[in-house]
Amino acid sequence: MGHIVITGANSGIGKALLNYFASKSHEVTMVCRNPQKAKPVARAVQHKFPRATINLELADLSSMEQVKALTDRLIANNQPIDVLINNAGLIGEGDRQVTSEGFEVSFAVNHLAPFLLTHHLMPLILNSDTKKVINVASEAHRLAPFDKNDLMMQSGYTELKSYGNGKLANILHAKELQNRFGEEGLQAFSYHPGGVASNFAKNSSTFMKVAMFLVRPFFVSTEQGASTGVYLAEKEMHKEDLGQYFDKSKRKSPSKKARDVENQQFLWEESVRLLKPFL
Repeated sequence: MGHIVITGANSGIGKALLNYFASKSHEVTMVCRNPQKAKPVARAVQHKFPRATINLELADLSSMEQVKALTDRLIANNQPIDVLINNAGLIGEGDRQVTSEGFEVSFAVNHLAPFLLTHHLMPLILNSDTKKVINVASEAHRLAPFDKNDLMMQSGYTELKSYGNGKLANILHAKELQNRFGEEGLQAFSYHPGGVASNFAKNSSTFMKVAMFLVRPFFVSTEQGASTGVYLAEKEMHKEDLGQYFDKSKRKSPSKKARDVENQQFLWEESVRLLKPFL
């Protein structure tokens, strides 16, 4: 393993993954939104692990235009990507919000951005030795309504249902990636990190804040939350593991909706349709 790209790498699970791979002297590209928060982290990790190479790329993943610009920069570098970890995630803040490009913001960050990022970076991934894509999903996918006629949840919106849709999409995406690129050597996975003690959902509604506070004593550390991602990145995986969903470094059966081949194919085709201006 040489070059690893991690989205949302300046805090939470992403930061734990960054520190781990830096400690192994890998080259890590951080994809982050906020330069004021990301730059000090990049400097600190580089100082702590001088044999690693830490790159910082800035992009707001709620903007597909910025995601496309990010991929253009990475492609221009023409450097193979051994492991892409789509870690950045978002849970909504109160009422339903829509991006300037017309996408429900949570679904945009949780699914459309990693789909677009992975799509454009696939040549660099397939040109590497490791060829892995890892989507950080969640057991919240079991709460997803996944209405094929309303992925943006124009009706019946709640923060948790929208988040569940995005996390279900992460699993469906990984499975369809494996279906489409497995013969070219790609290894795609998704995993549940556990309830992680981070700042996740700090800007959500009062209900969500209270819910997160009540379950916080049962949370795992960010390092524990990153451990399955490390396992999937480093381990030589068996054929039957490819495209699968993991929890605590073991395969786990996701929801029936996640296992549905028609859902996997539909989401891919619908994502291509929604993202056509950026593909």
